[in-house]
Amino acid sequence: MFIVYYIAIVFITVVNCDQSIDVLDQDGVFTVNITMKDFETTKEDQYMYIQYKIPDEELFIIGFLPLTNLTIAHHVVTFACSTPYSNESFWIGNKPCNGPTVILHDWSYNIPTLALLPKDVGIAVGRNTPNKYIVVNVHYLLILKGDNSGLQLVMTRKPCKYHANTLLSGSSDIKLQPNTETIQVPFSCSYRGQLVSFFAAAVHTHMWGRVNSLYRVRNGNVTLIVKNSPKISQAFNLLSSPVDIQSGDYLIGQCVYDNNDDRVIVVGDTHNDEMCNIYVMYSYIPENITSNQQTIYRPPFPTCWNNLAPNMTKLLPEDSVIFPPISDEDQTDVDESTSSPTTTVEVLKSSTIKNIDNFTSADIPKQTITKQFSFHHDTLVIVWTSLIIILILFVILCYILYIRNRRQVTRFNVYAINVDNSDTSNDSMFNNWTNRQNKFKRLEFDIDEENPSSY
Repeated sequence: MFIVYYIAIVFITVVNCDQSIDVLDQDGVFTVNITMKDFETTKEDQYMYIQYKIPDEELFIIGFLPLTNLTIAHHVVTFACSTPYSNESFWIGNKPCNGPTVILHDWSYNIPTLALLPKDVGIAVGRNTPNKYIVVNVHYLLILKGDNSGLQLVMTRKPCKYHANTLLSGSSDIKLQPNTETIQVPFSCSYRGQLVSFFAAAVHTHMWGRVNSLYRVRNGNVTLIVKNSPKISQAFNLLSSPVDIQSGDYLIGQCVYDNNDDRVIVVGDTHNDEMCNIYVMYSYIPENITSNQQTIYRPPFPTCWNNLAPNMTKLLPEDSVIFPPISDEDQTDVDESTSSPTTTVEVLKSSTIKNIDNFTSADIPKQTITKQFSFHHDTLVIVWTSLIIILILFVILCYILYIRNRRQVTRFNVYAINVDNSDTSNDSMFNNWTNRQNKFKRLEFDIDEENPSSY
């Protein structure tokens, strides 16, 4: 019975394990799929979280591929943390982690494409970092059944010269008055830290957003970092050129909205509310190892939130409210997004990737996956179910044979007892017969003595 219990535990673990690992055709590079398992939403705008425990080794994330589409998810956000919010493999709510939370990647309102970091750049996770878990948040739009959305991570064991992280900038001070256009929500902050280099950015608002922009202020000079419309794309795109940020610089930015509704729009998590986010990926040279090795992997610039330097926002350019021109390449086709690629290889071959040569790490092969490290989830379920059924049948058969053997032993014992009793009776009968014979002989002898003439 212990074997049955053990295999049942293994079976349950496999059924609830929604991660799979594929090894690509280059040493040290692999992908991890973190996905839901036939999830069913119970209401609109449901937030679902799923966790992945990072192996206890030094690893680097070098790419992200959303495994969903626009008709299912409003966004897919990837977090790193030391402790997840729940011990369950997945949970419903609006909190990914207990303690410090780092946003690594965000996808929203765009065809899912593979975002690979530049060569020699990676996000440090696992050993000697505070990033022990990856938590993926899927914000579902509507009520649906049997969904398997999630994210694919591209990871490597090869140490990266430059470490990377993602800056979250924006504001929660949002209150859009009804029937009002060009509503500006500014944000700003100062930076005190080591030199970092911004190389990619993504903007995010809901349906009322017109344009998001972010600028660097250094010695009174304003430099554009990113300016994009959330109506065009909310995916990460390379900056036209990297922008370095050094200690003493300021970041200023704003989100511009047009509210043509008859109600006030405020900040919130649902698609009926609004947000103001700009995500910026940056790289930096890790500091020398100190007594606390984890300090070298802590992100130097995690957030720039709300308007902390209001005097600086006066330097926002006048054209920051202007809707940027839309090119044919920037158009997002919702119909195309209904069938998203499911592997890194498919995405690498997909024509939807822009600037793939610039955004692709040299460590990532562009051919085929030659070795797979895991079966499909459904295949595992079938295999383990079959093994359990076979084991149960085997146990039942052993029990039947045991009962049958026990009955046969009982019958043999009864027969042996009967045989013993029979032998005892036969001995008694033989003795009686012998005694009779002896008596008869003695009787004959006595008669002969009385009648000697008979001889």
